Amino acid sequence: MPPQYNHPAPVAERIATLDLLSGGRVEWGTGESATVLEMLGFGIDPKEKEAMWEEGAEQAATWVQEYYEILKSGQCLPLGHAVNPNVAVVSGFSLHHDSEEAIRRGLDGFRFFGYSLGHVAIFGQHRQGRTDVWQHFLEAKDKIPDNAGRGGIGNPAQVREHLERYERAGLDQVIFVQQCGNNQHEHICESLELFAQELHPEFKRRDEIHERQKRAELAPYIEAALQRKTRLAPAGEAEIPTVEAFGRAIEGSPQADPTRGGAIPVVTHDPRETSKASTADE
Repeated sequence: MPPQYNHPAPVAERIATLDLLSGGRVEWGTGESATVLEMLGFGIDPKEKEAMWEEGAEQAATWVQEYYEILKSGQCLPLGHAVNPNVAVVSGFSLHHDSEEAIRRGLDGFRFFGYSLGHVAIFGQHRQGRTDVWQHFLEAKDKIPDNAGRGGIGNPAQVREHLERYERAGLDQVIFVQQCGNNQHEHICESLELFAQELHPEFKRRDEIHERQKRAELAPYIEAALQRKTRLAPAGEAEIPTVEAFGRAIEGSPQADPTRGGAIPVVTHDPRETSKASTADE
């Protein structure tokens, strides 16, 4: 969310529009940059990006605990004008009744996702349109440790256990990564269909109960946090600038050709000014 990436005004506009169109189903998340490719491309000093937007977390359970402790504390100051308390993590995902097939279909793509992030953010040297990150990954993939595991890659029982660990840690949402590497579209669809049939209903039932309980518990803290928020006063009339039309603002600019409007009749002079002149002559 550094302003060079996304100015707060259009971000608020897009979120508000989507919120209206979706019937209130927008969930907005934000974070800071991690790569020089991003930051230098948008004129951001890497030394300042943390000050622009601070965030940091290690290990999911600690992250969740810290998040909700801050929310309940007297120092919580909401960024926006509403609070939607949710914590999400990203997880690999490839589901099949045969766990080895799930691994064959999805593991390389998930590992490539992690490798490519490391390449652009930590250890790599990159030339746009020239560096073949996928080839580098193929040369290195057998040396890449699983670290935090394989995420939601496996059979339904294995993925259920994986998601239940996150559930017990207090996480609200899991964002599945599937569209990486050479993952096949039909395999992605099959994974989603199997998840919808065998896993989603039970998690959805528990989530509805969890959400009601969480909202009830956090309601007084959220109200108190919003009361602490300092809100900007509406702009005064003198602060709102007048923007001249392009043709009016540039002295000697040619008048618009009314025949160039196509199906749109382009008005080249303000009819009100003509009316005022006629009245003055009379």
